[in-house]
Amino acid sequence: MIFKRIILFGAGYYGRCAFHQLSNKFHIAYFVDNDDRIAGKYVEGVEVLSFEQFKEINISDYTIIIVSKAYHAIGLQLGFVGVKNYYVMLEGFLYHTDENVTMMPVELNEICFFKKTNDRKSILFVQNTPCIRTNKIAEMMKHKGFSVYLLYTLMSPEVLYPEYASIYDGLFSFSTMDAILRFVNGSDFDIIHCSNEPDILTVILQNSNKPIIHDCHDLSSDYLSMSIESLDLEFIANSYSDGVIYTTKLFRDKVLKKYDVSKERTFVLENYIADNMIPCERLPKISEQDGCIHCVYEGSVSNDPSNLRYFNEVWKKMAENGIIIHFYSTSTESICRELSDVHKNIIYEGKLPTRELIKEMTKYDIGLCIYNVTEDNRFIIDYASVNKLQEYIAAGIPVAASNVESLISVLTKLSAGRYVDFSKDILSQFNEIKGIKVEEMILKKKGLTMDSQAEGLIDFYNSVIQNYKVLRG
Repeated sequence: MIFKRIILFGAGYYGRCAFHQLSNKFHIAYFVDNDDRIAGKYVEGVEVLSFEQFKEINISDYTIIIVSKAYHAIGLQLGFVGVKNYYVMLEGFLYHTDENVTMMPVELNEICFFKKTNDRKSILFVQNTPCIRTNKIAEMMKHKGFSVYLLYTLMSPEVLYPEYASIYDGLFSFSTMDAILRFVNGSDFDIIHCSNEPDILTVILQNSNKPIIHDCHDLSSDYLSMSIESLDLEFIANSYSDGVIYTTKLFRDKVLKKYDVSKERTFVLENYIADNMIPCERLPKISEQDGCIHCVYEGSVSNDPSNLRYFNEVWKKMAENGIIIHFYSTSTESICRELSDVHKNIIYEGKLPTRELIKEMTKYDIGLCIYNVTEDNRFIIDYASVNKLQEYIAAGIPVAASNVESLISVLTKLSAGRYVDFSKDILSQFNEIKGIKVEEMILKKKGLTMDSQAEGLIDFYNSVIQNYKVLRG
């Protein structure tokens, strides 16, 4: 299929994802967005037009793709200016609408089936955008002699985690659900490992002729207002997959009570780091030069006061007490800059590849696992396995945490930090945490790395494959 020059209608998350999906094959001429505040700015190096500016160009020279959840309203908006022929792209799936069809699936990629050329077991990892957890598991399985492949729908690991892209023996991407299913059915993968972001990919592949693992990172129904369709997908993904992986035992127990999941077909794999992510050397401390306390945070940030990762207020309190906060984030740069403007002691350091970042963090005094915990979101982190906590400890720095079970239990077990009570003297508590010495290689010594879980995961894969053969022939 040959598109004309493309206009992406929507300059947010889905717009950026669509840019990365399409720009290697097609020319992206403009973004368009109904938020006039971003008109004239650039996203991924492409100019953003307002709707009024959009109406002034010769629209017939372009292919228009809506990349927003508000696609129906935008479709009506386009119709008012005479545009009846357009596309919609969400979660990487592409649809076409004109005067004759509505939301007709469109496949951009040729289906070339994977065929084995050796006796190694092959795993196909499936996720809209592969997260650090998926990449670490794939790398671990690769080291154990498996062939590992990735099917994604939004962003390749080459965009967010380029250091992991080379571990995969092959990368695949399709723009329709039907193509994904046909590809898997016609290929020689031994097992499919799906992550629940989103659940729809697991549910699609439950209809395939391969055993399906659902790697459930959390339950969206616990903290989001979901449509009945999304609730159904979450239930089906957990209840009808051939095997389900959970990030903590507490989380698994919670799901066992909520959904019809047999404990025998579940496995717990926490968000541990890989052995090779632990730095062999540590950098000189910045605090040795200025005598200040330098904290570090790595991960997402938000400007939504109800979000778990809304740090504006708590970081401002710390900064006003002379504590310096350095943060690394892949979140939208405008949100990061907004947060760094709260106080001069809050410094946005950009983003780094994970291994490089862990080594970089060795120069700070304290890692931050302090969240915007409310009654509405406490349970999310109570049942979580927080990978950044592991990465701080790997960097040899103690951790300042919120008073939630999932964090405090690990810090107590490893003598690697404590929670901060912001109703008391903040500076004295951070000085106390700064004085905690984290034992070198403590995670590896305690068997708390991803590599230490490899044999258990391999046994789980093999049991799922065997049960699938018995039940389905």
